[in-house]
Amino acid sequence: MAEGEFDDRPGAVGPALDRLRSVTEELKAHLAAQRADGLTGERWLARMASLETRLSMVEGTLRAEAERVHVAVSTVDALTDRLRDSLAGAETVTTT
Repeated sequence: MAEGEFDDRPGAVGPALDRLRSVTEELKAHLAAQRADGLTGERWLARMASLETRLSMVEGTLRAEAERVHVAVSTVDALTDRLRDSLAGAETVTTT
């Protein structure tokens, strides 16, 4: 999957992350408009920046975990193929 693209299957966290990022951007724009309020606006902008950082960290962690699971699945698939081939070979030996 390309950067910024997420799996849309049921149970996938990608769509939820996309929604969170969208809401974060909307809040950031809204707070930037209220920046004239002074200190309160600055505090909210700092909180939003912190939230964005955490969201990026979660996204990176999820991508790494998804890659780890993908590698594990590939390994299991390879083992399944080898077992299937071995069983087919054993079946051929017993029939001859």
